[in-house]
Amino acid sequence: MEKLITIPLFPLSLVAYPGKPLNLHIFEPRYRQLINDCQAENIRFGIPTFQDGKGLTFGTLMELSEISKLYPDGKMDVKTVGVQPFKVVEYYSILKGKFYPGGEVLMMEYDDLLGKKDLAEEVIGLINELYDLMKFEESTLEWDTNFRIFSVADKLGLSQSQELNLLSIADENERLYFVKRHLQQLLPVVRNTEEMRLRVQANGHFKNIIPPKL
Repeated sequence: MEKLITIPLFPLSLVAYPGKPLNLHIFEPRYRQLINDCQAENIRFGIPTFQDGKGLTFGTLMELSEISKLYPDGKMDVKTVGVQPFKVVEYYSILKGKFYPGGEVLMMEYDDLLGKKDLAEEVIGLINELYDLMKFEESTLEWDTNFRIFSVADKLGLSQSQELNLLSIADENERLYFVKRHLQQLLPVVRNTEEMRLRVQANGHFKNIIPPKL
């Protein structure tokens, strides 16, 4: 059920996803205060996605896992993990009584259930093909009961708007279909680009050309 709450906010130019770890280097005093409050009061904060020229729309509620390193000047390295997506209803540049931002957000419905195996395996096959074509140094993905599409959503060639659309989908199977459609459109473009690269590369080499028999 959707629920409106007021939370601390840490706007960033990225999309954080539920269930996915996110490591952050915190250097601004206001966000150092935010992290210290999260640790001291055992509260969560939100990362709404900042889009240049657009207002904040969606984000993810984050849980502080640990402060990995505290520097002498107060800066810190922290580990966080996404919990649940939300929609930004109202943004405050300064939360009352604090130095950092906050806002009223509407917690969105979200399930972490396993998607259909055959659909997930099909999507994984497309992802592996993309990684192979792009020569990514990524391990070959394999399906298991822990696989969720959010775990690789930042490595699928999605635009920021597409990443936010994916974040707003509550059901894992619908998320898989969304990514499947995206990859089915993207892969032909990547294949053609690779073929063009190989042709251009070949044009710079000596060739053993056998003339046709006319």
